[in-house]
Amino acid sequence: AKAALRTDEQIPDEIVDNSWIEMVFFNWIYGYLKNALQEVIRLLKNEESRWLIQDYQNGSALKNLRNQPIFLSENMLIKTNALTGEQNEQHDIETLFKAYEFQYELVSDEKLNQMILDAEAPFFYLQYVQSYNLGLYSIVNGQTGEIVYSITDVGTVNIKAKRIKEISEAIEKAK
Repeated sequence: AKAALRTDEQIPDEIVDNSWIEMVFFNWIYGYLKNALQEVIRLLKNEESRWLIQDYQNGSALKNLRNQPIFLSENMLIKTNALTGEQNEQHDIETLFKAYEFQYELVSDEKLNQMILDAEAPFFYLQYVQSYNLGLYSIVNGQTGEIVYSITDVGTVNIKAKRIKEISEAIEKAK
């Protein structure tokens, strides 16, 4: 289905089609959208609020990652050139996760999407969102959509090994 605009000027069909075919928005597979909506509903029901760039952690949920893998989408490895915006290279997973002391598993977006949509038990994935000069790291419960950990990097366009190390330390210290 194509989005209808309420203007006199229409966006050409090939732009709309390519936006979805080419996965311009790496962080909006159906499963991510499902989890985002679950989190919004949970926050509304509990009359809670959370800022986009608010650091947050739920230690009781985070400690689960000591004994189960965190899943990572292949798209997290896409490297963005800060000057040109080009995305022609990938980060090395071993370098990024060298200081991560727990299990992790790299999966395709398709597999992660299906895991989220079919989830019958809690599992966790790390989501990295690059928005202009902000790097947003979130660990999400793939079954419930709850964000159990969130940190923000200001002034960056790429995932950083030092933040992965901080995540590992937070899991170790979680109570």
